[in-house]
Amino acid sequence: YSEALVEPPESVLPIFLSDLEGAERRAAEDNWPIACQLMTGAMDLGPAQGRESREIVLRELDWLDGLLGDGRRYLLGDRFTRADLTAASLLAPIAAPPEHPTYARLAIPPRARADLEAWADRPIVAWIRELYRRHR
Repeated sequence: YSEALVEPPESVLPIFLSDLEGAERRAAEDNWPIACQLMTGAMDLGPAQGRESREIVLRELDWLDGLLGDGRRYLLGDRFTRADLTAASLLAPIAAPPEHPTYARLAIPPRARADLEAWADRPIVAWIRELYRRHR
């Protein structure tokens, strides 16, 4: 959110508009700047928050990469569980699996795109893409 709502907020507008038509769509487009201001303020978004959030994400990705280091197919045991579903759902924006209806077509802000490109070869990203391929 720090990247998408603070710098180029128009990059996420198509997500909010995807199921809207007519007057609802025009109202959403017209009020988008106000919505961005409200969301930015309510979520305390800005450069410092963005850096802090990025560091948290990196620590969690490192932890998940380590967890998958033993070659496991699923996070817990030998079958797909809620843990796998939760991890894949939360990390879909990072992996952008083609099977996901939103993230595969989302315009990504430049700094976030650079992070995603840098993280593309991580084990957890490959794991998420494979999970979506098998279970979506």
